[in-house]
Amino acid sequence: MTSAITARLDADKLIEQACELAGSDDFGDDDGWRDNLDRLLDDLIGEADLSPIGVEIPAADVILPLRNRLQITARRKEHPEIADECIEQPIVILGQPRTGTTILTTC
Repeated sequence: MTSAITARLDADKLIEQACELAGSDDFGDDDGWRDNLDRLLDDLIGEADLSPIGVEIPAADVILPLRNRLQITARRKEHPEIADECIEQPIVILGQPRTGTTILTTC
């Protein structure tokens, strides 16, 4: 059972799936995201006591932020002027950590 969970939570396979969904393989600057991903997956495999069915939820929860990062990176390369935009109204962001909020800046 653990080998099926290990296979489903394989970092390279999850990254590959995210790249296919996003149509890109450029994650941008290496800010330690891969080490953090490996640590998360190791803990899910070794500590979370996931069932074969229960492993699908964290797998999806990993793929979607990876896809989001790929899409954000592609969009910022396509439109670098986005970084120069000033956000004048306060914005409240709720969500998982490491999902792209660090690219938001204030004027």
